[in-house]
Amino acid sequence: MVLNGLKADPDGRYEVKLRETQAEIEYLDEAKLIPVDVPDGYEIASSSAEHTWGNGFLRPPHFYTLKDLRSLLSAVDQHGNDVTAQLKETDGVPAPVEPTESPYYDLDFGSFDATHAKLVIEAWALYSSSYTTQTFTPPSVELKDASGRWIQVKTFGVPGGDEKTMVYDLSGLFPSADRHIRLKLGSRPWVRWVLDSVHLDDSAPVEPIVGNDVEAATADLSRAGLATMIIPDFRSRGSVLDDNLPFNGVGLGQGKFTRYGDVRQLLSLADDKFVIFGMGDQLLMTFGPLGGPPEGYHRVMVLKILHYYKAPYVSTKVAALPFHGMSSYPYPATEHYPSDSDHLSYQATYNTRENR
Repeated sequence: MVLNGLKADPDGRYEVKLRETQAEIEYLDEAKLIPVDVPDGYEIASSSAEHTWGNGFLRPPHFYTLKDLRSLLSAVDQHGNDVTAQLKETDGVPAPVEPTESPYYDLDFGSFDATHAKLVIEAWALYSSSYTTQTFTPPSVELKDASGRWIQVKTFGVPGGDEKTMVYDLSGLFPSADRHIRLKLGSRPWVRWVLDSVHLDDSAPVEPIVGNDVEAATADLSRAGLATMIIPDFRSRGSVLDDNLPFNGVGLGQGKFTRYGDVRQLLSLADDKFVIFGMGDQLLMTFGPLGGPPEGYHRVMVLKILHYYKAPYVSTKVAALPFHGMSSYPYPATEHYPSDSDHLSYQATYNTRENR
């Protein structure tokens, strides 16, 4: 996750807080920061903002550089409604859409260089069992050929939860001089997504300076209480406050969670030794100190995590623990979480906070 707002303190240290605000169980295996130095005037977006495994494919991790984004001249939805005002700015006011629809939008950015053309989309995802009646249709982009027909040039994933900046690379895909773009959101059981804004970037990519992973200098797990939440819907984005409301443990789940306190050692490797926490818990990490970027560059911090989470409709129990070699979850009786002395010692040392 690109953390554009994360800045160092006067000593060059960074502080990151992870809170579990929903009735889910989190299994955090690795957490690090990646410093990415970008030439002044450019920003970055990450390919990981696009959730693709549900579509049956994965994209290699990649940073896109963006500069001087072009705004929409016009946008029309599948009903012929002008939605330019809703999609022109990232303001939390999306284009209208109904849960039963598979919407598309015809976009006009005027003239631009198609050599490096990229759609830059701000959107959020919604999850509900009421969306299961729709068949699976992946999101896609269509462009016009020389005869004016719309042809599909690429399929995509959906936003990974809360509002994300997704980049759809269209470089070299335009089949004609026509620059109109049709963006189709598609549909997938349990998932819909909502467009906040669409821009276009046609700048030539530059190489950011990607630093080495930075391990946490400190990592402390504690109880934070509940947080005030506004649930996202088809009209507005959700939000969560960093407040501390009373919490009696209902919704935390059942089983052995990681004991509170120092958990730094569990976050340095992808080794199936998880920080296990749930609703009402928080993890406060510090990183650094780090030096600054070279002259002519500015620094963007990226949070890299490797984790699983368990939603309550899957199970409200911590066990069975996931592991990286499993073929599915729940996994078959022929597979099991590592039972060597190292992993048994980890569980006995750390997973001692039992909730019944």
